[in-house]
Amino acid sequence: MGKKLSIREIAEKTSLSIATVSRALDPRFVHKVKEETRLKILRYCNECDYRPNNAGRSLVTGKTFKVGFISGQITGDLGDKHFSYYFQGLCNTLQSYSYSLVLLNAALSTNCSEKVVDLLLSRTADAYIMGKGIISGDVYKALQACGVPVLVLGNMPPAKNLMSIQRDLSAAYREIWAQADPAWNGKILFCCRNEISPSSMEKYRACFESAPAGLKPELLSIQCPDVYYVNPDTVEKNAEAFLEKLLEQKLILCDTDILALGIRQCLAKHGFTAGRDYALVGFDNLSRIKEGILCGLATVDSRWEAMGEESAKMILDSIRDPEKREKKLFPASFVPGETFPLDLPDRTEIQIKETECMK
Repeated sequence: MGKKLSIREIAEKTSLSIATVSRALDPRFVHKVKEETRLKILRYCNECDYRPNNAGRSLVTGKTFKVGFISGQITGDLGDKHFSYYFQGLCNTLQSYSYSLVLLNAALSTNCSEKVVDLLLSRTADAYIMGKGIISGDVYKALQACGVPVLVLGNMPPAKNLMSIQRDLSAAYREIWAQADPAWNGKILFCCRNEISPSSMEKYRACFESAPAGLKPELLSIQCPDVYYVNPDTVEKNAEAFLEKLLEQKLILCDTDILALGIRQCLAKHGFTAGRDYALVGFDNLSRIKEGILCGLATVDSRWEAMGEESAKMILDSIRDPEKREKKLFPASFVPGETFPLDLPDRTEIQIKETECMK
């Protein structure tokens, strides 16, 4: 059990004022304290194994020091490897300010909506984030009426009193188009797994709408099994059916890294090297999950972890200032690789590396 300390004792031991120590240990006001000062106070508290009692602090401040995440598709939100980085960034930032995350399941397929509404209206948390899945109208109305900040994640229905943060994929594609050769006109494909997938179409629209007039990509659907089970070898086999069309292209953009890797394997079997004979770009930046898996593939990174960090900052700012209701576009980024652009200095080295990746 750690020592019981008073604010006065901490102030004396750290040679700081009582007001400074109080602010540093209160998530509502910690932003008013220099980071160096906050760390000095936390180091002393760590030495004494001391932390303020959240229950007592809640009674005094009327705050729960919790942020709720409302999920309408809990298996999708928690099972998505890429989106899991959003939770990592979100939790890390909230926890650094003594806030914790509470998960509420509001799936339409369950009978949870009524209980979720009760929790929302009973101030279970100081703020909420509405996740990617669809929620019921009752839950949405309760979010608007709960009287605390709410952050909408993605392009869910907007409301005047709700904040929002949405990824801006166009930012990454604009980086790609800035390096594209005008001579590629008519020889650019955007390949997806399934043209009815909302995720695939979101990426294609961002790619198409950001493209210059003479470089609009054509959409090609390479039907593959469920994304959770597909691998480059499966894509390679399915891509053979479109070989003639693929061989004509100068730039191939894909809606996942796995699709891009499979297409690269397919074309390599026929003597075409990505980065030498054509440009190739994936999506997801799988190297974050497993280093080296992309083997030089250029890709688009949604920057989910950084987006989680930014979401936490928006929420905390809004808790401190209830009038603050920001709406942000969070830019994705292009991650260069050996497969794009074409004008790389050593094409022999590229071919050697690609051959090694195919083994």
